[in-house]
Amino acid sequence: MNSKPLQPVSKKPELRILLWGLTGHGKSTVGNAIVGGTPFKARQSFASVTKKCQMERKELNGQTLVVVDTPGVFRTNTDPETMGADILESIECVDPGPHVILFVVNGTKRSREVLIVLEIFDQVFQGAEAHTIVVITHVTQADDVLRQSSFKKFIDKKKHHCFVNHKQDEDNTQLTSLMQMIQDLDVKNKHGCYRNEMIGEALKEVSKYLKAKSQPEPTKAAVAELLLDGFSDILAEECPNLKRFYDFLVKTAGKLL
Repeated sequence: MNSKPLQPVSKKPELRILLWGLTGHGKSTVGNAIVGGTPFKARQSFASVTKKCQMERKELNGQTLVVVDTPGVFRTNTDPETMGADILESIECVDPGPHVILFVVNGTKRSREVLIVLEIFDQVFQGAEAHTIVVITHVTQADDVLRQSSFKKFIDKKKHHCFVNHKQDEDNTQLTSLMQMIQDLDVKNKHGCYRNEMIGEALKEVSKYLKAKSQPEPTKAAVAELLLDGFSDILAEECPNLKRFYDFLVKTAGKLL
């Protein structure tokens, strides 16, 4: 399924940052470093702590940062349907779109799951190169990571990357560098957020559907809850673009899992 990026929306006072990637690779830890404290629960294991999207805000230099942590891809007991719902929820949480996507990946991991998630990201976030920073965690030798063909190809395509090893960043040099990269990328994109036609149509449709059901302020988990409950014939009929996008996510996950 092809999808083309839409034009950036007008400048907004907030800067939305989406954390995305594998379970146990450091998403929540990176989010905590950005907002300060430990609002995001982090654990270095394959069992995901983040079950639903979590949003935190921070004021920085007169600007509001909105940081959204997402359920880790390949969290415990993942199946294509659950993964599809998780991915759609992560997108809906930052509607109308993230200004910056932080794809967080552990640079020491050599697994089939890493390759699959790289592919899923490319399929779901088509045309998102200008808004994406690959954050490589846990590494001590950057050159070793860049020599890996899978990482190098992905990083070269995304163009922006940085290394974050919290155990070696006592003076916050790496975090400062990441924050500067985030702000520079936002300025370069003229404060426009990432959207694409396929995602935009799906979210517009479900918003209209929920409002018709007397839910003028749809909750951020509403889409995922609808999907996990299963598509009814009525929902599929009234939200064909949402159904089409969800089927695409499930099919993509099913082919790769």
